[in-house]
Amino acid sequence: MRTKFLTIAELEEKRGIKAQHAVFRALKQVLAEAKTGWDVEETGVGSEQDRDGIDIWLRNTATGDSFILDISFRRKEDSAFAVLIRHDWFKDEEDGSLSVRKEYTGLLIRAIKPVLCNPTVRRV
Repeated sequence: MRTKFLTIAELEEKRGIKAQHAVFRALKQVLAEAKTGWDVEETGVGSEQDRDGIDIWLRNTATGDSFILDISFRRKEDSAFAVLIRHDWFKDEEDGSLSVRKEYTGLLIRAIKPVLCNPTVRRV
């Protein structure tokens, strides 16, 4: 059986990818406002890192230590980096994108906490 690979444009239309972008934007804002020295970097959709389950790097700007975040609507038993999100945390925007509803930002942060039990990764 042949596997059909989606184009980047087709991937960008998937709700999970739109949610990943929304999570990235929400975290970017929260971390900037908190001024903790942590920041986020989103990997390219369809990139090698994305195919390896790395959606977002949560990184300490002073030390370079990072955590891998794998954003998903479904539980992944094999991923210690999975951040389980829920559909109701997101608002559909007029332009077709998603945004994290303000009232769910705290739940999003709590969903990330289990990943922080993993060792950090030093990125070069």
